[in-house]
Amino acid sequence: MPRKFGDRTVFVETGEVLDPRTTPEFYTMETLRNAQIWTPEMIRKEYSRLRKIANKRVEALGRSEFRTSETYRRNVGKYKPLAELTLGETRALLYDASRMISASTGGVRGLRKQRAEAINTLQSHGYDFINRTNYQAFGQFMEEWRSNADLRGFGSTEAVALFNAAAAKKIPPDQLKEDFIYWLENEEQLAAAPKIRHAKGEEVSADEYRALIEELKQGKQKKGRKRK
Repeated sequence: MPRKFGDRTVFVETGEVLDPRTTPEFYTMETLRNAQIWTPEMIRKEYSRLRKIANKRVEALGRSEFRTSETYRRNVGKYKPLAELTLGETRALLYDASRMISASTGGVRGLRKQRAEAINTLQSHGYDFINRTNYQAFGQFMEEWRSNADLRGFGSTEAVALFNAAAAKKIPPDQLKEDFIYWLENEEQLAAAPKIRHAKGEEVSADEYRALIEELKQGKQKKGRKRK
């Protein structure tokens, strides 16, 4: 542990400074519980320091395109003032703050880097329609598909095809989740349906395409009856 806690020097010989990113071994829960290493004063002082860093990152995430990310949701409002915490709560939050700060995706820059790498990987596998604009919506869409027990009969290829078809028609992905099974069963019909156009600034809805698909189905049925 630091021999000079005032300037956070871990080892005088090397000048190594106490920080979650460079000395993570000092922030494990086991180490934080060791009173011979972390005194109550040291825990409170380090928590106050990391709290400022963590909250700045949370604020930046809240202003960014990642305000709906898991990193933001997990950390927003979490790091309370020291006066409101017991020593045990302070220790636990010090551990959490250190993990956030040391994580590669613990801030806007890291999440943007992760997004760029993920998009490159998806595009290299043929998913050319994934870009910065729809990447997050695509991730949430696929997570919804994975977590829905009613959709086990449908593969990921079908889910990806549905997202692509909806993106081409400019349907907000969230609207498909209201009746996922219907849309997975009618993905080909959606892809083949003519594009519905509105005045500039007006969004098209999934309900409009559903009505169009059912109308097209009825038309085919009538044609089939006439041929008989």
